[in-house]
Amino acid sequence: MSFTLSPKIFSLLLCSHVEMDDMTGGWRLAPLSHVAARSLPLPLNVVLCANIMAPPEEYEIRFRIFHADQPDGVPLNAPIRLRPEAGKNVDFMARLALTLTSTGLYLVEARLGEFDTALTPLRVSLLSDLA
Repeated sequence: MSFTLSPKIFSLLLCSHVEMDDMTGGWRLAPLSHVAARSLPLPLNVVLCANIMAPPEEYEIRFRIFHADQPDGVPLNAPIRLRPEAGKNVDFMARLALTLTSTGLYLVEARLGEFDTALTPLRVSLLSDLA
């Protein structure tokens, strides 16, 4: 009897900085889950990192961002086609320029076809609210 791997997003992060780690050959990530701004709207440059385990077939992944109070959301890109190699994970990264217009909790959603959905949070607050 063999184990069947179903397609899975095992990690989804918004990062302020990503670089290759020369020692390990992996990635050095600076995850971002909260940002405090002086004012709104807040322009924000981030890197979206999604790590996917899946059998070697073709998959489609979509990303969107939404405020917890407005779940309709906005697509972050056109659907992307992925084809994992046998025995390898997919490390997907995309640079994004976002403009956030309100405080509160935002969620970034990754949807891997009909197989899996993952969320990562980003809280936005004003510096004046933290004082």
